[in-house]
Amino acid sequence: MQSMILGKFGFSRDIAMLSMRCQPTVVPPALLLLAACSSVLAEQTVNSHHDEQAAHTRQLIRKLGHESYATREKAQAELSRMGLAAFDALLEAQDDDDIEVAMRATYLVRGMKIGWVREDDPPEVKAILRGYEAAGVEHRRSILDRLALEDAYVGTEALCRLARFETNEVLSKKAALLVMLQEIPAEDQAKAEYGDSIRRSIGASDRSGASWLRTYLAIIDGKADALDALDDLTRDEQELFGVSPDQSSQAILGDLLLWQAGMLRQNGRRQQAFDVIVRRLDLLDDGRVEVMETLDWLIERQAWTLVDEVSKRFATRFDGDGEFLYRLAEARMKQGRVEVAETLAKRAFDLKEDDTAEHQRLGVVLQSRGMFQWADREFRHAMEKSPPGTVAHIESHIYLSEMLHDQQEEMAAATVLQELVDQAEEDDTVKQQISRRRGSISPVLSRMHLFYAEHYRLNGELKKQIEHLTSAVEADPTDADVLIALYRAEGADEALQKRTRLLIRSAAATFHKQVEMFSQQVEQAHDEEFRQWAALRLATLYNQYAWLIGNTEGDYDTALRYSHRSLELRPGSAGYLDTLGRCYYAKGDYAGAVRYQLQAVRRDPHSGAIQRQLEFFQRELARKQAKQPDFDS
Repeated sequence: MQSMILGKFGFSRDIAMLSMRCQPTVVPPALLLLAACSSVLAEQTVNSHHDEQAAHTRQLIRKLGHESYATREKAQAELSRMGLAAFDALLEAQDDDDIEVAMRATYLVRGMKIGWVREDDPPEVKAILRGYEAAGVEHRRSILDRLALEDAYVGTEALCRLARFETNEVLSKKAALLVMLQEIPAEDQAKAEYGDSIRRSIGASDRSGASWLRTYLAIIDGKADALDALDDLTRDEQELFGVSPDQSSQAILGDLLLWQAGMLRQNGRRQQAFDVIVRRLDLLDDGRVEVMETLDWLIERQAWTLVDEVSKRFATRFDGDGEFLYRLAEARMKQGRVEVAETLAKRAFDLKEDDTAEHQRLGVVLQSRGMFQWADREFRHAMEKSPPGTVAHIESHIYLSEMLHDQQEEMAAATVLQELVDQAEEDDTVKQQISRRRGSISPVLSRMHLFYAEHYRLNGELKKQIEHLTSAVEADPTDADVLIALYRAEGADEALQKRTRLLIRSAAATFHKQVEMFSQQVEQAHDEEFRQWAALRLATLYNQYAWLIGNTEGDYDTALRYSHRSLELRPGSAGYLDTLGRCYYAKGDYAGAVRYQLQAVRRDPHSGAIQRQLEFFQRELARKQAKQPDFDS
């Protein structure tokens, strides 16, 4: 464990092993004093050198605006040779009042080769940062999110690098914030190495992101004035956002204030934390999304007094919005105030009785937050009150059935879809509307038979399981879940097993061909709206191929590659992370499977299927480790 932590931050493995093998040595006090003095002198020398270099860089930048052309050219050439050592000063000089200085500084910054990917970066980081140089702002933003998702601080150094060198100030700050939002290592040695890696990465940069990270490290180190420095930092950012919104954003400032409140609460400064949250609320101006984000943050941390403050401050919002009422009901439920919670939930349910689309939407929201009983009521209300064939009617049946399936209430899930299928058989209008939304009635039929099959499998009725799986695959031979269930079915005879393998290869080939088609559409898209649509479809196809092959047989390398690509297009998707975990398991990398499955659970902690797969991977990893000899004993 220790050597893994050391290696993670780039320390020499040989030195680490040597230090573990050496016996403790008593060092004379005089040598300890000498070592301490040498350390101080070395630090003073480094600081002195840095100050001299900074002064020299500033002089050269001033010469970029010199009246002599030769002097300007010579200064520019020297700054160019200095490379990244002059980066921070040149970045700041882009806003110089002297237009010549600003233009030449901008030219130099744009010409710098940052080297976003380093030779010693972990493979995962190299894969994520691929194409960062040419990526647009939104794509770069998604890359930052993907780096932050990596476990074991794999993406920390890369995020610090981006905080230091990303020329977009908002992205630079976002990278720093993503580091600050990480869970701090618990062990002293790991914490020290984590801090050292951040210090090395940000160097002597005085950019905002780097300054935030130094304050973060001071808080980690327990420095007395660190929290006061943090308050100065957030107030400066708030002032900057007021006068130069292009240098910050409401999201950045809001997240920074939430992080400050969290640090204050952890350090026992509850009143100050409350005051910071109030400052954040003052920024919101009743913006729905921002108020909801703040409320979610407070509920997650069980800050019930602040939840009350938000509900009072935005009382009109709560009175007229079912989702806000449900959030308050969730908070009361977690406080153990069940009767109050149910009363609030009923108020939310009754708010827009005739708006079936809103009831369906609330069902989706409640399901995502694990409020399954309330979600069930919302979906069933939309099913009962909306006319057959309407969007709310169809989608509520499908969402409810999938929610019940995830909870392994398979017969109930099948019955919900059976109702929809029966309506489609009786009314062509319903069938046409389902086909319009799902391509045909076949996918709905296939899922219905899958849920029946799962019910019979769980009850040990394997013959009925096979009957329904056969009907499911006849309805939709490309439903990956159906093919996986057939592949694993204990009651399948040799002929069915052979046919299943052929169907898997056929479905995989279909997905692969569609991947190629949509990849071209993404590359050749003439407008952003179409490109985004094609990219989402491409992500789905990548995931379908990877899920099918990762759970059965075939080209596991391609499945793994496709799974990673799906996450490039949809960073942080719990379902896609779930697929990635399965692909690592198929490759025999059980530790990788657990690592990514943990990320999936964090993204969707209420999914029964995702949680069950994590438990399976953990058991398999423990079994594998138990079989391996212990070379350290």
